[in-house]
Amino acid sequence: MDPRVKKLMAEKKWRQAADILRADLEKNPFNVDARFHFAFALCGGGQKTEALNHYLAVLGLEPKHFAARNNLGNLLLSQGQADLGADCFRKVLEINPDHANALMMLGLFLANTGEKKEAVVLLRRAIKQNQNLDNVYSVLGGVLADLGHFDEGAEAYRKSIDQKPRGLNHNNLGDVYLKQGRPKEAERQFRAALEYENGPTAASIHSNIVMTAHFIDEHDESALAAELSSWANRHEAPLRAKPRPFANSAEPDRRLRVGYLSADFCRHPVGFFWLPVLKSHDPDRFESFCYSSTAKPDNETEKFKAAAMNWRDVTSVPHAPLAERIRQDGIDILVDLSGHTAKNRLLVLARRAAPVQIVAGGHFCSTGMTEVDYLVADGTHAPEGSEREFSEQLIRLPDSYVCYAPSSCAPPITDLPAGGGNPITFGSFNRLSKISPRIVGLWARVLEAVPSSRFLLRAKALCDPGTAALCRKWFEDCGIDGTRIFIGPGAAHENFLGAYNSLDISLDTFPYSGGLTTLEALWMGVPVVTLPGKSFCGRHSASHLSVAGLPELIAKSPEEFVEIARDLANDRDRLAGLRNSMRDRMRASPLLDGKAYTHHLEAAYRKTWQTWCSALDAAPGNRNASNRANQ
Repeated sequence: MDPRVKKLMAEKKWRQAADILRADLEKNPFNVDARFHFAFALCGGGQKTEALNHYLAVLGLEPKHFAARNNLGNLLLSQGQADLGADCFRKVLEINPDHANALMMLGLFLANTGEKKEAVVLLRRAIKQNQNLDNVYSVLGGVLADLGHFDEGAEAYRKSIDQKPRGLNHNNLGDVYLKQGRPKEAERQFRAALEYENGPTAASIHSNIVMTAHFIDEHDESALAAELSSWANRHEAPLRAKPRPFANSAEPDRRLRVGYLSADFCRHPVGFFWLPVLKSHDPDRFESFCYSSTAKPDNETEKFKAAAMNWRDVTSVPHAPLAERIRQDGIDILVDLSGHTAKNRLLVLARRAAPVQIVAGGHFCSTGMTEVDYLVADGTHAPEGSEREFSEQLIRLPDSYVCYAPSSCAPPITDLPAGGGNPITFGSFNRLSKISPRIVGLWARVLEAVPSSRFLLRAKALCDPGTAALCRKWFEDCGIDGTRIFIGPGAAHENFLGAYNSLDISLDTFPYSGGLTTLEALWMGVPVVTLPGKSFCGRHSASHLSVAGLPELIAKSPEEFVEIARDLANDRDRLAGLRNSMRDRMRASPLLDGKAYTHHLEAAYRKTWQTWCSALDAAPGNRNASNRANQ
């Protein structure tokens, strides 16, 4: 290679290097080495389409030029032509079976197409050839985690951090720790990740910190509020531009356009909570829009598409253009259904995409944002005096903050497992991020109070032997014999719901309680004993039990939690009666009344809109006046 070109490439002066190589090729168009480096320089300078053509030209001159074929494969993958890229890597491996990058990239392709076990084999071969290959441990960690091999995945991510510390590696390790029920370790990794990132990626990682903090007992209300304030100051504040007027007609009683923003229009808690709303909206008074970032659509997604009056797939639309699209659609009220959960679009709301902005449905706490005007709650989730927890104004619905549509795949309820003199089976099917040694300690006290009882723990992460062993150790450290503990992995939804037929009583988690998990337990006839926490997400189960007419299952202290569970276990007739009547009880309660819930929600929407109109009338020169003008 020309020394000048080598120096320019080392300095990443791609265009200058390309100019020299182009001149060389004009003199000798059959110079394979010059054409290969010319393609490389073009790619480095962002001219990927031209680079692709020159890599093909190299291969036309020298079909066994595996470096060109490898680079072509990388380029094709980056342009979304995965199948063609994978073919390139296969041909590289035919020439050189030990080519580390080709092994890694083909492994990544196989992982993305569902052949994850085969991917692991290739990735381990790549590491054997070059353990310093950039990203190889990170890719391996992701595939292992997807397979449920969390211990091995965490080890791979730790090696990726040792190899090259960066935000993505720390974030991925934090995600694995959270799935294993190790929130304190997860929080440390998320905080480390935040030090490396800026922009939307940093906001997403910071939301991970917000969520993880709610799983940790030691974080009190002031600490949680400080984290939300930190998020808003870092990610929302820089996006607050000079107020822009809205073209929306300020008629208080006209038909309103309501936009729902979510990445979870699928088999997800939001799906079970919000589909009844879309089906029940009054079309004469409200026009619904769904802005979907759902990465993996399923059958539930199709139901949402059918129920929504307008459907927008915005999965690949960045935050700023999406905010503009929402403005162009003339949305009057934008309802975010994610809060700080995964793949949220809070940076859209930070840009004030609609006159009225509300968080509802999938949230677990306040957003901490000034550009979100309202938060949907109920009297249990947000009792009088809790207003200081929220940056938003509260919309307290009369019954529940969500309504529930049971899964159509839920199997029939069977007889009480403890009938006929069998031992009582307590259990929890909550995800492990909600479970900690302290919670297990309280559950152990229940097991001690009911000596012949046993405990069934099921969660997706328990398919990993190391994670299962960790959970078992928590019980054993509390003096509970391992023979009384039954641990099982998650399963397809129908089978997972069917597992409730092995359970007599569900014991809730804290400080983050069960949400959909509690509703599903009740629907399967299993009563849930809860100890409410001090935060919004700590009061999910208390709200559901109150609305279902079971307030006696809500404890006021750890001691009362043990007493309620013990007394329930000792009254088999009561247990059997609850089991047999639970579905009728829920059907008769507001929990399943989608029409009534939507009626209350629409009334709240109308009130927020009228407030905005009143504020606009009070300040006619400010077309961007919001609800906060009246605060």
